[in-house]
Amino acid sequence: MADANKYKSVSLRHETYKKLKDLQHHNPYISISIASVITYLVNKEHKQQYDEVCPYGDYDGAVAIPRSSSEVSIK
Repeated sequence: MADANKYKSVSLRHETYKKLKDLQHHNPYISISIASVITYLVNKEHKQQYDEVCPYGDYDGAVAIPRSSSEVSIK
């Protein structure tokens, strides 16, 4: 069983799962898991949102993106 402190589960619609399977098998020379596809897509989207918030900052993946205007602090 997976370590609950390290992993979380998600529920997907069948059509979303089928799309993930398509993405997983996009390149026949590389075999990756569904979890890796999800991780890649989430990281890609997270970086794009970070670039919109801080276009000149260095992205290291560890910065939380504010979800609402109340979470943004002006210095």
